[in-house]
Amino acid sequence: MEFPDQLCNRILRTLWRHAPVNATYLGIHDYDYHLSAFHPDTLDSQAAELKTHLAEIRTSREALPEMTGDQRLDLDLLEGELKTQLRSMQEMRSPFRNPGAYLEEASFGVYILMVREFAPPEERARGVLSRLREVPRILSEARQNLRQPEEVPLLWSEMACDLGATLCEFLSEATLWAARCAPALAEDVKKAARSAREEVQSYLRFLEERVHPRARGSFATGSDFFEFLLREAHGLSDTASDLEAFGQQEICETQRQLQAMAEDQAAGGWEARVEEFKRDVPREEGLLSAYRDEIDRSRRFVLERGLLELPAGERLEVVETPVFERKTTPFAAYVPAAPFEELQKGYFWVTPPEGIVSEEERRQHMKEHMLAAIPITCVHEGYPGHHAQLSLANRAGSPVQRQIGTPVLIEGWALYCEEMMGEQGFYSDPRTRLLQLKDYLWRCSRVVIDVGLHTGHLTFEEAVQILVRVAKINPVSARGEVKRYSKTPTQPLSYAVGKRELTRLRDDVRRLEGDRFSLKEFHRRLLRHGSIAPQRIREQIFPAPQA
Repeated sequence: MEFPDQLCNRILRTLWRHAPVNATYLGIHDYDYHLSAFHPDTLDSQAAELKTHLAEIRTSREALPEMTGDQRLDLDLLEGELKTQLRSMQEMRSPFRNPGAYLEEASFGVYILMVREFAPPEERARGVLSRLREVPRILSEARQNLRQPEEVPLLWSEMACDLGATLCEFLSEATLWAARCAPALAEDVKKAARSAREEVQSYLRFLEERVHPRARGSFATGSDFFEFLLREAHGLSDTASDLEAFGQQEICETQRQLQAMAEDQAAGGWEARVEEFKRDVPREEGLLSAYRDEIDRSRRFVLERGLLELPAGERLEVVETPVFERKTTPFAAYVPAAPFEELQKGYFWVTPPEGIVSEEERRQHMKEHMLAAIPITCVHEGYPGHHAQLSLANRAGSPVQRQIGTPVLIEGWALYCEEMMGEQGFYSDPRTRLLQLKDYLWRCSRVVIDVGLHTGHLTFEEAVQILVRVAKINPVSARGEVKRYSKTPTQPLSYAVGKRELTRLRDDVRRLEGDRFSLKEFHRRLLRHGSIAPQRIREQIFPAPQA
């Protein structure tokens, strides 16, 4: 009988082989020369492998009842991941319904090799070259798989066209990167990028002529699959309607707090106060420096207050958001270090106004980088938020726990940190607390929108209007947000719902331990198993009594 650890490692190797770009992202470099295979026969074969692994997990659990707690946890995590992947293949059918999936595979597959410094540039450039040469193959598979465009949501067809245009821009960046970092391969990369660009342009014509006019599919997952994801991927017992009610309740309470705070400071309502704050922004040329200074301050604060122990060797670099991600990342985002790489350097993306032609649009863009909001963003994306948590997750005790996680923990932790750092006195500017509440209103709106979009209760335009009217997001950014939500069911709700779960767990531990409670020790126990569901962490902290 195979030991659980051996079975887990074998299953992980299957997952890496099926998704070579994700393997690179994780720091597994056996597949750096490849993009995913999308031929229907290959997809069927992959599904069969996952079903076989599910049966092996059940057999192992029955044959080896004396497994350690960590071994049992690893098998449970993999079982949930395999079930989720199989059900997603059946329900979402992304290769047959999402024209942008192929463009995302190509763009991120090349970008991650350029940005991650796991090997000399020449070695990474060979992977870039190989993946560029695979672009014609995956776009040929795309044309075959999209032969029933009636299944494609019109919104996703539009998004694919936008992504294709930015991918063409990005391919020029890849050429320049090779010329700068790997000159011996520069000419080959240039030719492959030119060929890839021509294939992308041809694919865009195919979408515009063959897919877009007939696209009428729905992006809504339906309540059954949505609630399956809540249970299996995130460990939540809530129904979709439970979460919608939670989101509405939190919206009402946060609006009340915002209005009370605005009335304490000045007349005109909280919206007027926020507009005042937007006048105070960094200079365009000093945008990245403003974020870098605040990242440094937040890291010092975490260490000086003893809120969290950071892993040795972690680093965070603030860089401009890559061109091909700017339509869906209008302000800032975080790309973590790879869990299976020695170098632990994360990247904090900041989106500049570069490329925006209109002076008025540039001003509007910079308003979203208002100085009073930068501390919140740096807490969320950097310390003690995403970068700190994911750096710790990258050193979790097992390969499974390093890889398998849920945004309910990842995004919930980052939002929890926004409030926790305020409680600890990090925000020196009184305007920041009002902006923190404004951002929480946005996250609560996401709960309502996520449920509504994917259970079919909200249209795209209705969802955009919730962000505009309730969260006071500008219409252009609101549309970009909702486009992303349409493709990621249950991810948008993970921020507010995750914060709820973590706060409840902290309060329960505090009640149990009383005067012995240590925030630093709670955070250590919370994050030691990686990014797994809060309910699973609760089970580790409060184990059920043995029969």
